[in-house]
Amino acid sequence: MDDNFQAMYAQFTNVWNSTIPGLSILTYVPEIRYQGLIYPEPDRTKYFCRLSTVTIRAEQATLAVSVGDPGRRRFKVRGLIFAQIFGPRQDPGAYDIAGKLAKVGQSAFRAYPEDQNIWFTNATVENLDPDDNWVRWNVSASFTFDEFE
Repeated sequence: MDDNFQAMYAQFTNVWNSTIPGLSILTYVPEIRYQGLIYPEPDRTKYFCRLSTVTIRAEQATLAVSVGDPGRRRFKVRGLIFAQIFGPRQDPGAYDIAGKLAKVGQSAFRAYPEDQNIWFTNATVENLDPDDNWVRWNVSASFTFDEFE
């Protein structure tokens, strides 16, 4: 996986793992499932998060980088990162708990980025209609980073 995407996933994971224990809403930190990995069917009694990205544009920003590494080009990469929060529908408090987890996800994208090459903007939270097994919330944010070739 590209270093920039690893850094985005690490940013989210660090905030998620360090914030949730202090909320006292669950006795465990919900699992994060990362895009591109295969997982078994989720436990329908537990909360979890699915993290994914989509690149929207990768525009060439320079003809060549002149400082430090001449001849390489800089590209401005823009996209969206999503954290889908799932709560067990049979839990009467699932709507509120999943909503609080979604706010943690949103704060991960509002925090000062650990990798200063990546910028998050427009972090939003949206609740979705439940399906047969899950209460669902989405967190989305725009991201931008520079990539060199």
